[in-house]
Amino acid sequence: QGFDPKLCRFFDNYLQDRKTQFLFNGALLDPSDFTVGIGQGSALSPVLSRLYIASVQHKQHPVNNAQFGNSVVQFFVDDGLISVAGPPPDAGEKTTQLQINNAIIANIFHSLAGDFTRLGLGIEADKLELMHFLSPRRQHPNMGPEHALRLEGRVLRILPQTKLRYLGFFLDPKLSFREHIRVYMIKACSTVNA
Repeated sequence: QGFDPKLCRFFDNYLQDRKTQFLFNGALLDPSDFTVGIGQGSALSPVLSRLYIASVQHKQHPVNNAQFGNSVVQFFVDDGLISVAGPPPDAGEKTTQLQINNAIIANIFHSLAGDFTRLGLGIEADKLELMHFLSPRRQHPNMGPEHALRLEGRVLRILPQTKLRYLGFFLDPKLSFREHIRVYMIKACSTVNA
């Protein structure tokens, strides 16, 4: 990716000759070599993670690519977000806005999954979540269509959620932040009453 050789040598040195030690059921285990990954909680973890997947994210967002609609792919370490606001359906077309968005999400997801596989990274299927953000002015009988994705040879059906947690924020389909406020009010009350 064109990094300065000094920076490459720094990280190469940082990732060499490391040891780790575990405390398990009160017993401290002997130190062992730590040859894969970086330490949990390390200040460099978000930086290295970002550098490692930067090329994938840039590939997903070439400038003015109509294939991806108005979309954003964001990552923070191992949490990712695909946000899509596709173009409105053409007049007379039976496809809904949410169906167009789902198709764009599938396109981006499959491209990301292939790139991550080439980098030796995996996607945890049980952690995939879907939320359709809906107009607060309209009544919606349901949370929008489910989403079917193919991952590692199997089809995953992902149902839209009524609440979703991302980077410490609780979101709802109308972005009212009621769920976020409710969760933190409960935490505050339990702290005061403890």
